[in-house]
Amino acid sequence: MNRTVFASRVDRESPYGSALDAVETEVGGLSACCERISASLNSCSALTGNMVAATERLKQELDNVTNRQEEVSTFLHNYQLTPEEVSALRDEELDEGFFKALSRVQEIHANCKVLLRTHHQRAGLELMDVMAVYQEGAYERLCRWVQTECRSLGDNDTPEVSELLKTAARSLRERPVLFKYCAEEADDDGEEDLEERGKAEEGMSEREEKEDPEDDDGEGGLEDDDGKEDLEDGGGGGDEGGRR
Repeated sequence: MNRTVFASRVDRESPYGSALDAVETEVGGLSACCERISASLNSCSALTGNMVAATERLKQELDNVTNRQEEVSTFLHNYQLTPEEVSALRDEELDEGFFKALSRVQEIHANCKVLLRTHHQRAGLELMDVMAVYQEGAYERLCRWVQTECRSLGDNDTPEVSELLKTAARSLRERPVLFKYCAEEADDDGEEDLEERGKAEEGMSEREEKEDPEDDDGEGGLEDDDGKEDLEDGGGGGDEGGRR
């Protein structure tokens, strides 16, 4: 029904005209509210789309950073010593940790050769120089330690070579000059030790002979007397044979 016609009828049938106006006003307000809600939803949808895109972008960046972190960790593991390993190479006390750290230095030095075949040649050369410094210092320290151990063995009456010293000798074989030097010093200490042992044994023998002179003389006298009798008997038999 046409609103104008309906309104004219309502006006004629008052008092419903004012109520109709109020309803019309409310409907208009609801329509405007729905339009605003629709606009807000559209705006939120756009914002949500932007947020989703931003979230995806941030997630991708996080994945890239995680991958880079793993690459850096792998690089540091393959081409750098830990603080504990550096301390083991420089500490005064030499133990198994020293040899593990020395093995890591050799491993890293070998890994650097791989970098020389890539576009990271400069980094490879710099790392090789650093590892060479660590390596030379470690071998010099190891040589001094072996010399000290060899001297202590020379001063001991019953020297026992420890497993640590055996490990040190095997490691020094990587440096033939240092190994030969330490081996010569070890041989010198061993010869001095053997000479001292020989002198001590000779002294003990002389003391034993001086402590038992009577027993030796008595037994020797009896043997001499028996020998003389045998000789006399033999001599007499010989004369008789000659006379016959």
